[in-house]
Amino acid sequence: MLFVNVFTVGNVSEIPFSFQVWLNAAVTGTGKITEMQSPANTAIRPLPKPKVQFLYAENVDAEPTGGTLIFGRRCPAETTIVSEENGKFICAPGGNFLINCLPPETSNEKVLGRIAFGWWEEPCRW
Repeated sequence: MLFVNVFTVGNVSEIPFSFQVWLNAAVTGTGKITEMQSPANTAIRPLPKPKVQFLYAENVDAEPTGGTLIFGRRCPAETTIVSEENGKFICAPGGNFLINCLPPETSNEKVLGRIAFGWWEEPCRW
């Protein structure tokens, strides 16, 4: 099981955008697995391999379907939003935790966002 500890949404562009947090939703874009992950404790040898998969999709043109929209926030230009969750979002095997970045309402310019997660995993006990 995945326990979300913290996530950040960084806006490195000069245009504000909004983002949404979803649980167990389906995306309309094509998800790609990212290799950009690392344990925080790099003193452990060998380094542990996460059992969860982290995926991303680019240029998605529709909101997620199904699932539950938890909340939305605005991310001002050149700002990083940090949300400490302390494990209160728990995803069982087959579920997901999704951050959906929305394009700006008043501009056709692309925005550049960066998303980071802190999490821990525990075996499913049922």
